[in-house]
Amino acid sequence: MPVDDVTLADAVACPEGVFMYGYDLQKTACFFRLDRETMQIEALPEVTAEGVSGISASNSEALCVLSVDEGGQYRIYSYKPDGSRHDIALDEELYRDDYIRSFAATDNGYLLITGRGAFALDPEGNLIKDYGEYSGAKDIIKLSDEKCILITYGGSQEDGSIQASQLTKIREIDADFNLGDSYEVSIKFTPYYPGLEGSLLARLENTLYSYSYTDGKCTALINAFTSGMDTAGLVQLNTDGYFSISKGRPALWTPVEDDDVQILTLATYECSWLLENSISEFNAANPNYKIEIKDYAAFDNYGADNGLQLLATDIISGKVPDIYDLSCFNPRQFAQRGLLLDLKTMFEADDEMDYAELLPSAAAALEYKGGLYELVPAFSLVTMCSDISITGTEWSVEDFIRLCDEYGTGAILGRDMTKADFLGYVLCFMKDQLYSEENLSCSFDSRNFIDLLKIAAQLPDSFDYDGSQGTPLMRAYTGEQKVCLDSFGSVIVSEISWYDSIFGGEAQFVGFPTDSGSGFGLAPSVRLGISSSSQYQYSAWEFFKYLLNDPHLFSELPLRESKLDENLDAWIEHAEKYEPGVVSTLGDETINIDGCAPKENIKEQILDMVDKIDCVAVCDKEVLDIVMDCSGSFFAGDKTAEETAAVIQSRVKIYLSEQYG
Repeated sequence: MPVDDVTLADAVACPEGVFMYGYDLQKTACFFRLDRETMQIEALPEVTAEGVSGISASNSEALCVLSVDEGGQYRIYSYKPDGSRHDIALDEELYRDDYIRSFAATDNGYLLITGRGAFALDPEGNLIKDYGEYSGAKDIIKLSDEKCILITYGGSQEDGSIQASQLTKIREIDADFNLGDSYEVSIKFTPYYPGLEGSLLARLENTLYSYSYTDGKCTALINAFTSGMDTAGLVQLNTDGYFSISKGRPALWTPVEDDDVQILTLATYECSWLLENSISEFNAANPNYKIEIKDYAAFDNYGADNGLQLLATDIISGKVPDIYDLSCFNPRQFAQRGLLLDLKTMFEADDEMDYAELLPSAAAALEYKGGLYELVPAFSLVTMCSDISITGTEWSVEDFIRLCDEYGTGAILGRDMTKADFLGYVLCFMKDQLYSEENLSCSFDSRNFIDLLKIAAQLPDSFDYDGSQGTPLMRAYTGEQKVCLDSFGSVIVSEISWYDSIFGGEAQFVGFPTDSGSGFGLAPSVRLGISSSSQYQYSAWEFFKYLLNDPHLFSELPLRESKLDENLDAWIEHAEKYEPGVVSTLGDETINIDGCAPKENIKEQILDMVDKIDCVAVCDKEVLDIVMDCSGSFFAGDKTAEETAAVIQSRVKIYLSEQYG
């Protein structure tokens, strides 16, 4: 692109190449032209328009811009190769109480598609053809100087069958806008694109076809999935070259043979948009490797959580190849069974990336039995902070219990902390004190856990969050909450500034209360593993390296030490330039918290906090289920905390023996 920071919106073929437009950071429309021969893009500063609704190109290389103003008035601006401009205002009767869906420009005038009808206009905007009203979606495709086609999209019955009345229909329109022959299309292509020399391209699912509507013949051209091809704004440049818009940027595509591409399967359950976007970025950037998502949430149609259960079963049975999204599981269970590849072996065999490049504390928290079986490309830092007058610079479980007695659990933990939430955090931050998968030991009968179980009994069973309760930050600002358990990601510099302002100039990040751990945990953005039986382990490793090399794919703290250092410098620079502040609500009150410029030692403070990480802030759900099930009698007043802890101890031991013995 000849200019930076422009996000492209649409493109259209013209005789000499491609016209395209997009918007800069000020939301100003910018126009460009790609030369078909030199493949260079030039800016068109003389083309200006607001409220752009679409673009087209006439046969004589004029760029025509359809624009609508704030009052709903449509205009067409025609920028000719000689530098002149011709403007017309469209008759409001054409689109009154309607809108213009698309248009096509020729030297003889314009074709318009509105929400209800189709029209042909002369070069001055006068109506010369009214093709009548219709129902259903329509589109106009300009194939050549002499021919356009009007497409009326059909549908299908609920059982998938297509009757004649539901067929897509293509109607030819000649250079004088006269309707020609009509053809029926039984294949549910969507959308269509102009090809070379009057040909028509069409997409069906992942494949791009050349389609001859006159005889119904279609030829597969490109597997859009294996090629990574994005077909937004598609223009065919030559027999083997295509232009399109990919995530707002211009892209050139060349088809490849499917045999040259390794397709890997990533099994997931309710795939997050961040992971899906990362896979899309990887597929577009790598011609040799493509990742196909198999989302087991689709199987939930047959019953609650069926998909999650089926995914777990398939992983254990070895049916799912290549890559696992382990975000819904405890990866250590699968590592114990030998189902996951130790990623340390991939680091050792790689000449470009060293295991020592990972943040030592984060890597250590993720390791199991000396191996690394999951990749967490980015994470949030979970910890507690407070005013020094409340907790001092550090605290113990005994201090925590004393403060809960003094101020009440709501003031210490927040009104939205439930029994299950609190015990889940206890299992995360005190895990090494409570149980171990490696030596199958348990210590749930410890005094600390029994006391914390009594704290959990004071918390609500559930909490209905409606937004008015505010965040821990807002409740701390009003003095309602004395200690805040919070998660810190890409805005950690600003968040520390806000807490510093609230807690008298310097917030104390004391960690979750524990007598042997740090109270600083790692909350994964996503947890990924490679199947130990996959034949494409090194290809999957290329995807993992891609995630580690691009910290912007996940808006959190990168796992690589050098990337975190780069991000912190950028975040600090931004906070110094734009004074951090936050606006939120608490009840009916709107609260403004003004931050302050970053402290001189802010980077060292954050790196010190990261260095304190000693656990993954996601508990083993099955252990939590055992704890909650056993605690029911205690919460109901039928058993003592000591009796309950003994039962938990016994059941967790059995669970560990079954899963890790």
